[in-house]
Amino acid sequence: MNLSASQISLWNTCHRRWAFNYAGENPQREPAALSARAGTRTHELVEKSFLTEEPVDRTKVYALNFPIGEAAHALSERAREQLLGESGLRIEQPATADIEGVTFKLVTDVLTDKTVLDHKTTKSARYMKTAEKLENDPQRLIYTHVYQDRERAIWNSYIWTEGAVRSVELPIVPEYEKVRLHVLQPAYEILEAGKDVDPMSLPPTPESCKLYPPDGCQFYSRCYPSEEKKQMSSLLEKLRAKSGTEVAAVATASEERQTTFQFDETSTKAPPIEAPAYPEPEPTVEYAQPPVRQEAEPTGIVEPVGSLIEWLFVDCIPMDFPVMNLDRIISEANTFVATEQDLPNALLMKFAGGAPMVASVVEKELQRTGGTQYAYLSTKSSEGKEVYVVLSKHAKHIVKGMI
Repeated sequence: MNLSASQISLWNTCHRRWAFNYAGENPQREPAALSARAGTRTHELVEKSFLTEEPVDRTKVYALNFPIGEAAHALSERAREQLLGESGLRIEQPATADIEGVTFKLVTDVLTDKTVLDHKTTKSARYMKTAEKLENDPQRLIYTHVYQDRERAIWNSYIWTEGAVRSVELPIVPEYEKVRLHVLQPAYEILEAGKDVDPMSLPPTPESCKLYPPDGCQFYSRCYPSEEKKQMSSLLEKLRAKSGTEVAAVATASEERQTTFQFDETSTKAPPIEAPAYPEPEPTVEYAQPPVRQEAEPTGIVEPVGSLIEWLFVDCIPMDFPVMNLDRIISEANTFVATEQDLPNALLMKFAGGAPMVASVVEKELQRTGGTQYAYLSTKSSEGKEVYVVLSKHAKHIVKGMI
């Protein structure tokens, strides 16, 4: 089992969160936030600029108006200044390190004969890697082992809210005790747990639940299910188990027909479903059982209406398989729409134009990423209601809770 610095960091934050992301045959990798995806695109632009020796197109903008062109330009120019006169430049340099029997894989953003350089993006300076945070950081400590022949390590962070780069530079010196304590010890714990470990068999870390804004850890409801969630899980199990007409959802023979299921989260019994009066031949019966999760290869092609979301869960969250939390995207869409309009909140736009604009941004983001198999949406807010109206025509199946 090969490990990485990010796995070690995640394990140190919460054992269960690591297991949800990495353990099992189909790890439930949480979808990256828009800001993180913008960071990845920025990373690609910086890499291209170094490889082609061409300037970055500063006009490029990503998704909700992330100025990735400006960010990539600032990061690449800062790196060139810092590395001026150094030789042996390598970009996206892969490496494998064996530290006391544990294999680590890493990819270094920029490497010279003297310097190890890493560039990042972050929403706010509070989340950047400072010298204090880097003291026991697994990535830095692995660098001290792998690149002992280099003199220094640099972390450049572009802060979206500031539109500027902040840098931290530290000398590379061997720190064996810290490597053993903050890298090897958690690595041995991960290897002992194994890649097939059940996340719920590992101890939780309650203090880490709210470390992931804006809504906290996406697996919180799995670790601490409320009574309503338990009842929802029970209902889903019943829906899967039943094969009779009591809980069957009748669909047309067309595979593209949208089927909608409604049930009360507080009820332990699924409501009866009336069979529609379709003419002969009898319509195909489709049961409310989500298909086995299959990861689709990204194509970059916008999916047609009716296929962006396979299963849309509205005002109810399933407990036994991962879902994309659309509330997170709505929150970020609201922030950026408000910023464009120079308002504290998008809902303050005149003529109630904020919620439709937020919904449009969410729709475009799903089209850009190719959609998802499972998604959760709350309709308690004005934006949520508007997003439901827009996305309902993009979902093959809708499961609704009663609020």
